[in-house]
Amino acid sequence: MLILASSSATRQTMLRHAGVAFTAHAADLPEEQMMRDWRQKNLAAMEVAENLALAKAMAISAQHADALVIGADQMLVCGDVWLSKAKGLDEAKNHLRLLAGKTHQLLTATVLVQGGQVVWRIVDTADITLRDLTAAEIDAYVARVPDNILHSVGCYQFEGLGAQLIASYRGDYFTILGLCLLPLLAALRAQGVSF
Repeated sequence: MLILASSSATRQTMLRHAGVAFTAHAADLPEEQMMRDWRQKNLAAMEVAENLALAKAMAISAQHADALVIGADQMLVCGDVWLSKAKGLDEAKNHLRLLAGKTHQLLTATVLVQGGQVVWRIVDTADITLRDLTAAEIDAYVARVPDNILHSVGCYQFEGLGAQLIASYRGDYFTILGLCLLPLLAALRAQGVSF
């Protein structure tokens, strides 16, 4: 039994398109508080991404001890600023104003847990540069995708209309979408998961 410890439609779509049979059960964790606590303890963003992915997987593994559980999380770092998902459209616009014309990093952590034990883990980084965006461009973008942007860290969806905001990127496409897919598929095959 394979479980994705996430409600992310994008992660679920990636796995389905790759032919992976799984169920999805989101872990109910106070992620914002956990992030703040770890930041106060001076953990690097990469460690926080991995800790969040691991916490999600462990929470689901505690409920399904025999299952192989996939945990994933993503951090967005722009200079010294860490961004989470926006809580509303005004905050989304603020995030996009902050990112406009700059390069930021998406840190994606993916882990496998079984019986409360880490089987495999990886953290990958991608660099994305947004175009210089005017206030009118940001307003128009947010008006066209008001629901979707609140589900994406950075408030853009790389695989959709958000591509219009991007000047360039460096890194793995799947990492940008929120799952280290190709290494994960190799790890699943090593665990005997067939497709």
